[in-house]
Amino acid sequence: VLEPRNTDNLVASGVFLVVFSAITFVLAAHAVAGKVLTTAGGIPMFAFGLPVAAIAVGAFCAAYFVKMRRQARASAAWPFAPGKITRSEVARDVLAVKEESTGRIRYDDKYRPVIQFVYRVSGRDYFGSGVTGGWTSLHGSPERAEAVVAAYPAGKEISIYYVPEQPRTAVLERGKAAGGLTPLVVGGVFSLVGVAMLWVFASIG
Repeated sequence: VLEPRNTDNLVASGVFLVVFSAITFVLAAHAVAGKVLTTAGGIPMFAFGLPVAAIAVGAFCAAYFVKMRRQARASAAWPFAPGKITRSEVARDVLAVKEESTGRIRYDDKYRPVIQFVYRVSGRDYFGSGVTGGWTSLHGSPERAEAVVAAYPAGKEISIYYVPEQPRTAVLERGKAAGGLTPLVVGGVFSLVGVAMLWVFASIG
């Protein structure tokens, strides 16, 4: 590896471990029983994997939100290093959205600023991306993404703020949490859906 003892993806790894361990357990139980196991109400046991997965995703989003908030507060004391913007442009993403009323799928254009930079700490070059690190916000109009890009044109020399103990983690703007409340909202939706599904299953079975 390039970065020893890197634990950035520890929470995500934990979520995948829980979800796939649950799936493995249920499939193994079906194999041992020789049939699809169901509850008293006739609900297949593997169906419970959906709400478990939804709750796990919700927990991951909540943990990510807390992490970004802590990083934003801590960044106020981070030192800075000289750096340069190496890439600055607006990317367009096409998202498929299903309309609940008609069932039709429409395609929405979303725009995101792509900012990449390079900086040097203690004689070593590091590369980073984004403005606040982590989550990248999607915008409904290109103008909002272009405003971010305009503030950081390619070739601009700028101060990069980094974690003293972990220089590869850096941001362009201190005191801001990546994505705002988006991770918390997304996590809340997944968690509510998971809890609602478990409540329905418990009522039936």
